[in-house]
Amino acid sequence: MCFTWSFGFKQYSDTLYSGFDKLQKTNIIRDYLEDINEIPKCRMFWPREIWSKYVNKLEDLKYEENSVKAVQCLNDMVTNSLIHVNDCLKYMSALQDPAIFRFCAIPQIMAIGTLALCYNNIEVFRGVVKMRRGKITTRTSFCLVNYNLNIL
Repeated sequence: MCFTWSFGFKQYSDTLYSGFDKLQKTNIIRDYLEDINEIPKCRMFWPREIWSKYVNKLEDLKYEENSVKAVQCLNDMVTNSLIHVNDCLKYMSALQDPAIFRFCAIPQIMAIGTLALCYNNIEVFRGVVKMRRGKITTRTSFCLVNYNLNIL
């Protein structure tokens, strides 16, 4: 049993880690303003290779005069994060246990929903951008019902 589990894990570990990358990137995108305004020293998690195409300093994205560049940069970050979606779906499609599927799917549903909210949304640089609890419940329920129908 242990051998089978570890073999199965090895087989899907790259797609699993890709899913974790997407979650981490989603949080970094969503939390820009909180991180950049951190006291005593700001936290800078956005990759320089992306934001440096738009501004000279990461904190410049929060200023209103840079709104157009900020949104362009944001969309670049979101698009970069979306490259992991296919791996996430591939990994989750191999899961047989509904409890494990739910454990993996719920954060991914929330991450994809958050990325959709953030895309082209200047509010990422002005305040908090979060999915409403009702939206999370609706999207999660829909995905889990469809998963249960497909494994029957």
